[in-house]
Amino acid sequence: IRHKNGYYVWVEMKGKNMYHNKLINGMIVMIRDISVRKLAEDEVLLSEQRFKGLVQSGADMISIIDEEGFVKYSSPTVMNVLGNDPQKDIGKNVFEFVHPKDIAWVKETFEKMLHNGTRQLYFGPYRFPNAKMEYRWLETVVTNLYDDPAVRGIVINSRDVTETKRLNEEQKALTEELIKNNQ
Repeated sequence: IRHKNGYYVWVEMKGKNMYHNKLINGMIVMIRDISVRKLAEDEVLLSEQRFKGLVQSGADMISIIDEEGFVKYSSPTVMNVLGNDPQKDIGKNVFEFVHPKDIAWVKETFEKMLHNGTRQLYFGPYRFPNAKMEYRWLETVVTNLYDDPAVRGIVINSRDVTETKRLNEEQKALTEELIKNNQ
């Protein structure tokens, strides 16, 4: 409604029919300004929409796992990057999928992070299969948010770097060939 100073405010209105009461013979209406609450709700909604947009359409995959590596949440971007259904990832252990040549150091680094109380750590690159069971190279930032009541888990933010790794290896091979030819 319009406030007496000219600007509009959000209000909550409650009314009670009191026509049956001879002393009142009318409606009792209570109006309360809820503009601050409404602005806070709008702020939270916008924040949630922004977060949802980032998680669902970004280039990175975001998952939440427990301390043993079992998936509690996977973002829809897992489908875009790896072709996996994120809902089917829930309950699976991520360490079962890491390439056999990478699993030892990935798991060891992860466990050190937990035991040392490290909040955030970089992993990578390491190999992880896509839906076609072709290994892709991933880089990951792991953040321990068990103490955050909204998360209560370990956030895994991963990016596919397969193409970058391939180009780097091609460049390395070309450089080695040039050095050999120059010698």
